Amino acid sequence: MNVGDIAKVCFVGGDGISSHDEDGAFAQVDAHFLNEIVNKFENTVLRPTTGWTTRAENLKHQITAFHEEKVMYDHYTRKVMGLREVRDKRAGMGKSEKT
Repeated sequence: MNVGDIAKVCFVGGDGISSHDEDGAFAQVDAHFLNEIVNKFENTVLRPTTGWTTRAENLKHQITAFHEEKVMYDHYTRKVMGLREVRDKRAGMGKSEKT
């Protein structure tokens, strides 16, 4: 159920409709005006919000993937730096590397 349906149900369920022809005409104009306003609200507010939500979800997945890649990159960077330190330490003691 969208906002327009809710507005229609609320209007029809109210006591605003009377047996007078003039009141019925005003009720039809009011219902038409209300439906027009609801349609504008849906088009200008709700649809763009849905698009923003979709884009935010996509960004959330990209951020998660980036974080996982960064954690892995940092792990291997530290590992390589440790291996280089061990190699440099051995080279300083005059030991050669095995190939």
